[in-house]
Amino acid sequence: RTTEQEYSALVSRLLVTSYRRRAYHLTTKLAQRCLEQDNRSIADLHGELCNRLSDLSEKYMMAQPSMRIGDVIDQEWNSIVQLRNGAFVGMPSRYPIVNRYFSYRPGELTCIVARPKDGKSLFLMNECLHKAYSGVPCAYFDTEMPTYQQLPRMLAITSGLTINEIISGTYEQNAEKTKQFQTAYEKLKAAPLV
Repeated sequence: RTTEQEYSALVSRLLVTSYRRRAYHLTTKLAQRCLEQDNRSIADLHGELCNRLSDLSEKYMMAQPSMRIGDVIDQEWNSIVQLRNGAFVGMPSRYPIVNRYFSYRPGELTCIVARPKDGKSLFLMNECLHKAYSGVPCAYFDTEMPTYQQLPRMLAITSGLTINEIISGTYEQNAEKTKQFQTAYEKLKAAPLV
């Protein structure tokens, strides 16, 4: 082998062979797991299957040779130019500083990553409410807190009242705060938020 293309072809064949071998062993193990008699739900079994296959794919898909930016810059830049429809592309964040780095655009997946208990859920709840109150349908999923714990937060964000005022009902002792609560309640009720 004397050229970059020959070595690239060799690496590609090795990766395909390695992937096939690992995929065979993994699917054999997963098939055995499907036959086990246990109390797992369909969701748990499906989750395990998807996660294990996704992990395998991720290892090999990331290992594929990448293209040089110079090979794709013209095509990608033209795609960016075509998205332009004014000063701002996409849907803005509730937080102006976030708009410096990204916007929400159809067909894109935006991931917010941080350590546990760093405020990801609260940030995303604020973002979902901002979008929903602008008429954009949103789905908000939180696997850590049930709805009865999320609802006071949503009402506090919307009304400006504290979570404690909402949960304890002390806002009812003040006519202005009661109106704030009722307005927020109706606004949240009408929002296109799942």
